[in-house]
Amino acid sequence: PVTGWYLISGNVQTAQTTGVLYASVWDTTSSNVAVNSPYSSPSANGGMAAFSGLAYLTATHVLEVLAYQNTGGAVNTSNAGGTYLCIHFLGV
Repeated sequence: PVTGWYLISGNVQTAQTTGVLYASVWDTTSSNVAVNSPYSSPSANGGMAAFSGLAYLTATHVLEVLAYQNTGGAVNTSNAGGTYLCIHFLGV
């Protein structure tokens, strides 16, 4: 990893049809949220929470994708083209 500016984008997709879905990229090194998604309301086709933004990261930073849903039970994510994370280095 290189210290500098990064474009972070991605999506979390679930099979949930009710409640709210929210996703964020958490910087565990600095305890800050790097990128947030807006709250989304799932439909009959499932839930999707897309996010994108810029973050200045040092070479030691560790990122995690976190998802929140409030259906009251466990919900699986889908990787059939719906759940992904893309991090692109822009420069220093």
